[in-house]
Amino acid sequence: MGKIILVGTLYGLGTYLLLFCIGLLLTRIKLIHKLPVVWEDVNAITVLKALIVAPLVEEAIFRYLPITVIFLRTSDTKIIWAVVIFCSVLFGRTHGSTYCILQQGVGGLVLSAAFLQEGYFAAVIEHSLVNVINIVMPCALKIPSFQRCPHGGHFNPFNTQTPPSPQ
Repeated sequence: MGKIILVGTLYGLGTYLLLFCIGLLLTRIKLIHKLPVVWEDVNAITVLKALIVAPLVEEAIFRYLPITVIFLRTSDTKIIWAVVIFCSVLFGRTHGSTYCILQQGVGGLVLSAAFLQEGYFAAVIEHSLVNVINIVMPCALKIPSFQRCPHGGHFNPFNTQTPPSPQ
């Protein structure tokens, strides 16, 4: 169990850094043009969903079920990785805009790598850690986040204007 926690934690920190860099790059090359946003609505339900519910459910839907089913049917690594890539793109798309396909899709690939290396709970731990860093901490500290926000904004570190208030 210690190795699963270690792998999940290391993958989680690496994933966050990777996604942060992708967000900076997309902002810098003007593929996203959003103002910085600060999560305002932090409550126990938000934290519960971000830390427990979303990681458990999303990892079951986007990693555990499809990858397990494909492993039962074939050992062809090309087919397995095609399923991993498809599920990662779908994971990204369910998080919002086309921008999310790239950022959360890449995150989905890393989550899949943790799943393939150490299993479901390593991916859940990684997912929870990324959510803590990207949602819960910015909410608690009132700092910008790259995570898709309830009113659809994304953090732009090169823009110093005040974010619009959610409607």
